[in-house]
Parts: sequence; structure tokens; C-alpha cells
Amino acid sequence: MKKLIAFFIVAILLVSIKYFKIDDFSLFQTYDQLVIVTDKFYTNLNLESQNGEQYYYTFENNDKDKIMLESIDKNDIEAYVFYYQPDKKLKDFSVYFDYIYQGGAVENYDVYYGYYAGYNDFCNLKGKKVNFQLVHSDNCWILGFPLIVTGY
Repeated sequence: MKKLIAFFIVAILLVSIKYFKIDDFSLFQTYDQLVIVTDKFYTNLNLESQNGEQYYYTFENNDKDKIMLESIDKNDIEAYVFYYQPDKKLKDFSVYFDYIYQGGAVENYDVYYGYYAGYNDFCNLKGKKVNFQLVHSDNCWILGFPLIVTGY
């Protein structure tokens, strides 16, 4: 009986950890610009653009914008898109990912996909978990969770 109770307690703890886990982007805070895509309109934020029921908000990497970011309910966020300087190297990003692989090249863009355990959402692609897209061009690096939804 004790083993059965212990099993249920452990199962409840594991489910609650997964449910309450918060996406962790603390490793990616050297961005130049961040675009948050939500399914809710926020009157206190400057709306960059709207596509159907998706709202795009752009933030610079400064204290004022970081405070504004905190007003967004994390449950409303559908995508994060980080922009970085072009002088970064792939290894600057890949050290934080569980794995990364090159998906190909499109025109002047090198496209990568992979998995980062600090972000909850993912899809299965060829038997692997994938939850980010990383693109490098001559102008910048773009990192999108779960994908780059702003275009590149």
C-alpha cells in the first residue's frame, strides 16, 4: 500500500513540475531585439503588427522594455523571436542547446533546427524533439521558439 501511495505522489509531482515549468530564456539575454507573438491584444504595449489573431510586439534590450515585457502573461505567448548581431558564431548558441543540426541553406540564409530543454513546447520531427529554429544571414542571427514566425 505504501508503494502505491508513493507512486501516486511521485506521479503527481512529475506532472506538476511539467505543468508549472516556466520557459527559461535567461541564456539568450544578449539579444538586440525581441519580438513576442501573442494571441491577446495588450493595450499597454506598442503593437508592431497584427496578422489575424496574432499580435506582434517588438522590444529592445533595455531596462524600460524589459519592464514592459513582464506585463505579458506567459500563457498568451505563441512565439519568441530573438535578433542578434551577425558577428556571433554558431558555437555561441550551440553550447546552450541539447542538440542542433543544419537544416539547409535558403538563398543567403543558413537554417538550423534543434532542441532546447529550457523551452516547454516542441514537436517531433523524424523522431527527434524540435523546438527552435536558428537562421544566420549576413545581417543578423535570428532565433525563434518554436519557429521564426516573423520571416527572415
